[in-house]
Amino acid sequence: MLVFAVIFFQYFSAMPLYYRDVHLMTKIEIGLLLGANGFFIFLFEMPLISWLEKSKYSKVGLILFGAILTGLSFLVLNLTTWSGILIIGMLLMTIGEMIAFPFSNSFVMDLAKKGNQGEYMAMYIMSFSVASVFGFNAGLQIISGIGFNNTWTIMTALAGLCVLLLFILKVYMKKKKIKNEI
Repeated sequence: MLVFAVIFFQYFSAMPLYYRDVHLMTKIEIGLLLGANGFFIFLFEMPLISWLEKSKYSKVGLILFGAILTGLSFLVLNLTTWSGILIIGMLLMTIGEMIAFPFSNSFVMDLAKKGNQGEYMAMYIMSFSVASVFGFNAGLQIISGIGFNNTWTIMTALAGLCVLLLFILKVYMKKKKIKNEI
């Protein structure tokens, strides 16, 4: 989740600068686009999570899907200069966030042994703290060094790494479940 958080934090540090400097959006337009994230979460997160909890998908598989969507939100930014792509990117990131965060939180709680949930959740939260220390600054430093488009390519690659790590975790958890059933 540390890698996912580094990527996610770009939407609240580097992305507003991209909106302003590249797409020439006003502060109000930027606020509306970022506010749309919160509005969509308010409207759709609980029904979406309720529906996904009843699905056949594993929690790690859902976290993986959320990471894919978040990675795609950066990938689409380099496909066109059309400003409408910003809405598509925001929607992809919002859906990815709505899926990844609740299921990663729940996965960690399920993973913890009874009585150790606090320790596990502390480590989970620490990954976001570390990501905030490095993620905000790293994104801005990369932008100042090589520009927005290259930064989005790097964030897409980091999302790919996140997806790979989650896929490895999914395979590991599947093998562990099979061993426990034998």
